[in-house]
Parts: sequence; C-alpha cells; structure tokens
Amino acid sequence: IRGPKTIQKLFSSIVFLYFACLLPAIAFGVLNDDNTNGGIKIFSKANNLIKAQILDVRKVIFAQAIGGIFFAIFGGQPVIILLTTVPLAIYIKVIYKISQELGYDFFAMYACVGLWCQFFLIVYASTEMCSLMKLATR
Repeated sequence: IRGPKTIQKLFSSIVFLYFACLLPAIAFGVLNDDNTNGGIKIFSKANNLIKAQILDVRKVIFAQAIGGIFFAIFGGQPVIILLTTVPLAIYIKVIYKISQELGYDFFAMYACVGLWCQFFLIVYASTEMCSLMKLATR
C-alpha cells in the first residue's frame, strides 16, 4: 500500500462495486420473481403442492456471489464482474411462459435448455467454429 490516498481509493471502489452489483441483483431478482409468478411448483407431497421461491432476491444475490467466486477461482479472470442482465431475465420469462403453455415443469425445461446450450458450446469449441468469424463482414 503506497501513497496517502490508497486507502480512500480502496474503500471508494469497494463501495462502488458493492452497490453496482447489489442494485441490479435486487432489481432483476424482483423482475424474475414477478415473471415466474413468485414461486414454482417443485414437487408434490401427498397432493399438497409445496412452493419454493426459487428466483427471489436473496437467492439471486447469493447465486451472483457464488458464481463470481467460482469464476474468479476457475475462470482465469478474477477481476471480472458477473451480473444478471436484462436478456437473461427475458430468457427466463420466455422459458417460463413456454413451459406453462406446454405443461412442462419449468425446472426441467430450464435445465434441458441449459444442457442443450452446453452441448452446442462444447461442439463449437471442439470444432473451432470461432474461425468462421473471419467470414463475418458488414
């Protein structure tokens, strides 16, 4: 630690990042909670449906913290900030609506969509599909 303003800069950046990460997590946690009607049926036990708040604000904040820690350790870029974004909130809403219209369980469909995306990402990475980007022009 060098310089007279180092501690001040350190604490100002901590406060800035705290609120820059916390406020979107709260906003998108509430949005995801509203988009999925506050709770999703997880399982039934003796015909009594047990509901769980899976996308509430606390769990969004917790998921961002755990995701950020794991990405910092294993992702190779420890200073990147991972946040929930609007496209992800829209994506969750669309998958929820489709699962409700088709009568599927939201968790199962969301997991299948995630696994399907993972499969394609592995195929694209193993076949070096990124080399096709040189063909993309204006």
